[in-house]
Amino acid sequence: MTQYSEHLWSDEQEHTHKRIISLHDSGKGYRTIAKLLNAEGSRTAKNKEWKNSNVYAFLKR
Repeated sequence: MTQYSEHLWSDEQEHTHKRIISLHDSGKGYRTIAKLLNAEGSRTAKNKEWKNSNVYAFLKR
């Protein structure tokens, strides 16, 4: 039986989440993180560019 609180993310999403946490913990802001992810060619789950609001929401999961 699966718990609703469990995250069912792909390996790529897990990697991105850890990267965002690392960048945030090092003092980077949401906009800076979004710019870095976009520069690296990373995309959101909906295949869109990162925005600061996406980074914020992703961190709160």
